[in-house]
Amino acid sequence: MKHLYFILLVSVIFSALFLSCKKDDNSLPPTPTPPPAPTKVYLPSLTTTAVNTITSSTAISGGNITSDGGATITARGICWSTSAGPIATINFTTNGTGTGSFTGNMTGLNPSTTYYYRAYATNSAGTAYGTEGSFITKNLYTNNVYVVGSVNNGMYDVATIWRNEVATSLTNGTSNAAAKGVFVSGSDVYVVGYENMGTFDAAKIWKNGVATSLSAGTSGNGTANSVFVSGADVYVAGFENIGGFDKAMVWKNGVAEVLPSGIQGYAYSLYVAGTDVYVAGYSSSFSGGLSRATLWKNGVPNYFTDGSYNAYAKGVFVSGSDVYVVGIDQGAKMWKNGVQSTLTGGFNATSVTVYGTDVYVTGSSNSGISTYNSLWKNGVLTVLPYIGSGNAFSVFPLGTDVYVVGEDFGGGVYKARFWKNGVGITLSNIFYDAHAYSVFVTP
Repeated sequence: MKHLYFILLVSVIFSALFLSCKKDDNSLPPTPTPPPAPTKVYLPSLTTTAVNTITSSTAISGGNITSDGGATITARGICWSTSAGPIATINFTTNGTGTGSFTGNMTGLNPSTTYYYRAYATNSAGTAYGTEGSFITKNLYTNNVYVVGSVNNGMYDVATIWRNEVATSLTNGTSNAAAKGVFVSGSDVYVVGYENMGTFDAAKIWKNGVATSLSAGTSGNGTANSVFVSGADVYVAGFENIGGFDKAMVWKNGVAEVLPSGIQGYAYSLYVAGTDVYVAGYSSSFSGGLSRATLWKNGVPNYFTDGSYNAYAKGVFVSGSDVYVVGIDQGAKMWKNGVQSTLTGGFNATSVTVYGTDVYVTGSSNSGISTYNSLWKNGVLTVLPYIGSGNAFSVFPLGTDVYVVGEDFGGGVYKARFWKNGVGITLSNIFYDAHAYSVFVTP
């Protein structure tokens, strides 16, 4: 009996051991712990700040980034366009990183133009935008601004006047012509310049767009450069080729007067003060001789230089008992009552205007490589924003505003340029040359 119990006990133990081993042989490895799921990154959330401080060329906006979307904000700012849906790849500001509020200044805008704008923010998921808004820049022209010059039509220069940037052709574009000076008296607009008559250029005056020839243009070139209206009298200064030599000229109500200038001369500018007529230009005492900067007062020449070097008087202005003349004498110069002073950094001086106690001079300054549109106020030089090398030709201050015109050379063509308080505008965006020579402003 004991023997039977022993056999049964061994059998039970053996079975238990067998089943235990079989279970271990068939067991699966433990399931590994899965890695944590990656954090989901979303586009940022933001709002756009309403635009404010709108001028003719700038505006201020901003934004507030309320969520970074789970990733660092690497760029933020304002973008704008003249079409709806501006994106942050063309016109945009860069105003820091991270969440929170920011401000952006939109610059380089055109006056009287509708712009669309919105805030943007960028993280690793992409760029998100705030609500889009729109605004209209202010009109640059609180006054009436008249600019004259020329625009090439692909074959010929066309005499042109711009009134508040709107261009009107004075000639038909079948021959070369240019407008050089402008004066507004009451409701009448006087423009002077030249038009080619087939072989030679004729000096011209346009009154309200109607042309009158001052010189015939049949035996030599002529050009009218400056016009001044005093009461009922219209004075024009320029030159006409007579007998093979250029002669400085003044036309009063269309009647020509040859200014004493030796063998040849040229008149750039005139100013009438009371009964006195001042004309700035140059003269030469003999053929091939060096030019002398000359100021004629009532037809009598006053020589500002001695003829040792070529020199030119380009602009004249009378204020009270003071007579200001600017021009070139081995650099940009100004003469006040005949006493010469140097305009700092100046290469050329083209016009002068006195407004109150301030003296404004236009011209060009020299960087050593190129010349740039320049304005001096009381002798302090400001280089105007430029496209390329250029020259400023005329200035007209009125109230708190200062208007300047000139030209830039960029992209292989000359561009007619206009600046108001230093903000530049291209008057003619074409693939041909354009020039702006004179400006006149009325309230």
